[in-house]
Amino acid sequence: MYGLNGASATAENNEIAYNGGTRDSGGSTGGTKIVHSRERFTFHNNHVHHNRGPGLWCDFNNVCLYEGNLVELNEHVGIFHEYNNEGDDRGIIRDNTVRNNGTGLIEGAPAIDKSLSWGANLYVKESSNTDVYGNTILMDEVPWHGIGIVDDNRSGPISNNNVRDNAVVKPLVEGVAAGAIGDTLTDVSQGRFEENSYSVPDTSTAWWRWGSGGSATAQFRTWVQWQAIPQDASGVQTVALATMQGSIRVAGTECPPLSDKRPQSARSDRC
Repeated sequence: MYGLNGASATAENNEIAYNGGTRDSGGSTGGTKIVHSRERFTFHNNHVHHNRGPGLWCDFNNVCLYEGNLVELNEHVGIFHEYNNEGDDRGIIRDNTVRNNGTGLIEGAPAIDKSLSWGANLYVKESSNTDVYGNTILMDEVPWHGIGIVDDNRSGPISNNNVRDNAVVKPLVEGVAAGAIGDTLTDVSQGRFEENSYSVPDTSTAWWRWGSGGSATAQFRTWVQWQAIPQDASGVQTVALATMQGSIRVAGTECPPLSDKRPQSARSDRC
């Protein structure tokens, strides 16, 4: 699915799967790509999986709403909101379940492909005025990153991105739970995290990243350091519960294994 200079439109109740070309096909393949949609484009209640590239992707001056989608097992980013920074209309990413994306960026991939600069399950890159809330991010089979905000200075400093009330479940030791990094990232208001909950392998490791410039190691933060920035001052960190046979417990809900191909409507609200 590819949209260009479109008026307001909605992609709803679709299965979007097994699309995209090779990784060297110009960087524009995957499940979807919307470009220059100045009127709001909405992705609602879609099941997006096994695409060769990002799952849901709005790139270059769009106004996009991603709502109630199940996005899993795509080779690159699950939900990708990129270079959307003109005007006051907000990008909104809410109430989605995003799990185990980045399948093409793990085994045998260059180190750069595994960095937060390259992507995450839910990824806001070089964008401003974005609200990210009510999402569940699960990484119980693919060891990649949870939520990422990146400023790569293609359009000047980003601003006013807010990530709140999301649940990140990361029982695997690779990758980070969340972070905001970039060339001109200096102020919390550029990428603010509030009241998110994180289930991570332990409570002492640096599972978060923050900062502008410097070495990658200097940007890793423990929970105490993350809150001192300040980020997630009212957030919660817990130890991730053990996975068993591809299932995981999240907020009292049993999520089915990835082999379960039932439509989203047949699954739990959190799965």
